[in-house]
Amino acid sequence: MSQYITMVQLIGSPMMIEFLLGMTLYRLNSDNIFLPKWVAVTFGLAAIPLLLLIETQDWFPNFAGQFYRPIVWGAIAFVIVWSALSLEGIIKTNKFFELLGDASFSLYLVHWLLLPWVAHFYDVLGLYDELGILGSVIVYFSIA
Repeated sequence: MSQYITMVQLIGSPMMIEFLLGMTLYRLNSDNIFLPKWVAVTFGLAAIPLLLLIETQDWFPNFAGQFYRPIVWGAIAFVIVWSALSLEGIIKTNKFFELLGDASFSLYLVHWLLLPWVAHFYDVLGLYDELGILGSVIVYFSIA
């Protein structure tokens, strides 16, 4: 019985909801279901200020408990990414932003492998005390 409760908890977890939103985006993109240009621009421009308003004005103080993140943050991220996908090929790409996006994705793929090793060597060599927080941040950003 406990194995079924665990399965239900996994399927109904907030992170799984965010994963399902990502799968939905993949499906929309692979089926070429995109927003009209004016809707994508409007949603894309309005999403971040809306998120900032929601967070700074505390509009939903105890809204949805543990599901706050996927409902608010996940839904807004979904809109931003779908808007960006809908505008792909319509708006000319900026090479700098394309390079920045590629670098960001590369960091995403390797940082979980690299940073624990850096932290280990920091501990072994006592570099936290030697370099301080600013030096540590510079080292982390340089390596990652």
